[in-house]
Amino acid sequence: MGRKRYEVLTVLQDGGFVPCLWSEDVLGYYGVPTVLFELYLLLPDSSLEGAKSLLASTGYVQFPPPAPGTIIHGLQSYFQQYSSFRFREPGSAEMGLQLLPSEEFAHFTISEKTTIRIGTRLYPKLPDFLEALIYQYTRPAQTEEHREYRCHIGVHLFYLGEYSPIKHSILPDLSPRARQAWSDILNDEFTFGDAAVEHYGKLKGLESQNDIKV
Repeated sequence: MGRKRYEVLTVLQDGGFVPCLWSEDVLGYYGVPTVLFELYLLLPDSSLEGAKSLLASTGYVQFPPPAPGTIIHGLQSYFQQYSSFRFREPGSAEMGLQLLPSEEFAHFTISEKTTIRIGTRLYPKLPDFLEALIYQYTRPAQTEEHREYRCHIGVHLFYLGEYSPIKHSILPDLSPRARQAWSDILNDEFTFGDAAVEHYGKLKGLESQNDIKV
């Protein structure tokens, strides 16, 4: 990758946008020994189109749409709905930069209360990251792509449950649903798959912690 991984953060911030890191970059920040793949960035839903235009005007290149009849496998099949917001570097086959609408995609609101800043890098606070991941995991899956992505989210949750040094201390900061799910993860009692939607959906206080804080 010709440009440094996080150079795009400065480009977006200089343009007046507030990108928040997501996925493996956040896992690494919270102690998970993970490999970094795509760079996933959340942005407020209303600013996504503007951020896309800015990147296009500063040398980032949108991935072309797949040819008709192309079968897309893996996680990228789930992210096809956001394919117009995926970029690569000029002259590079792969940039792996995916912009995502924070509220629509993760039910996450980017604010000073839900994030922590380290230089140019904005990370979700761990309780808010867990709220978003658990929200994504416990949504009813309508497609096989969604079920596959839900499995990916489950891996994120269990990695955090194994490696995060603050995994126990953040329990009081979670909403009732997320607190129960996180406690079950820490105690190896988590309910998986479609059953999780019904199991954790029965709990009271289903509002996202992000909605409560902001």
